[in-house]
Amino acid sequence: MSMKAKTGVKQDKKGVRKKEKMDIRLEYDMKLTEVENKFFSSLKSKDLKAIRCPKCHKVIFPPTDYCPYCREKTKSGKWVNIPNIGKVISQTTIHYSYNPNFPSPYSILAIKIPKTDSILILPSKNTGIYLGDRVRISVKGKREFNITDIEVENMSS
Repeated sequence: MSMKAKTGVKQDKKGVRKKEKMDIRLEYDMKLTEVENKFFSSLKSKDLKAIRCPKCHKVIFPPTDYCPYCREKTKSGKWVNIPNIGKVISQTTIHYSYNPNFPSPYSILAIKIPKTDSILILPSKNTGIYLGDRVRISVKGKREFNITDIEVENMSS
C-alpha cells in the first residue's frame, strides 16, 4: 500500500517555511481470518455465500468474524448460498479518484440482497446504476481477492 501526503513543510536557506509534496510509502502484510478465507474461497467458484450468526441467526454478507447485530463470533455459523440479485438502496458517484487502480468516475453502491440481513456496500466502475435499480451481482473473471472482485450489472435497463 502506498499513500501520498499532499504537503509537507520545509525551511529554505533564509528560514522561510515552504510547502512541498512528499511521498509516504507504507508496506504491510495482512492475514485473512478463517471466515474471510472461506468467503474468498467461495468466490473462486463464483458462489455468493453468507454466514448465519449462530446466536441471533441473522444472515451476514459479506461475512465477518463477529456479528454486527449481537457481536457473537460467527466462525461456528452456518454458511448459506444467497441470490445473485439485489436492489440499490443508496448510490453516489465519485468524480475524484484517490486510488490510481480505481480511476474516477465510479459509484459507491449500497445494495440490499434478498435473504440477507445486511447491506452490501461496494465500489463499482459502472456509473449507470441508480437508486431503486435491480442489479445482478457476479464475481469477475480476473480476481484480486478483495471486495472489488464483486461486480454489479443493471437489470432495470
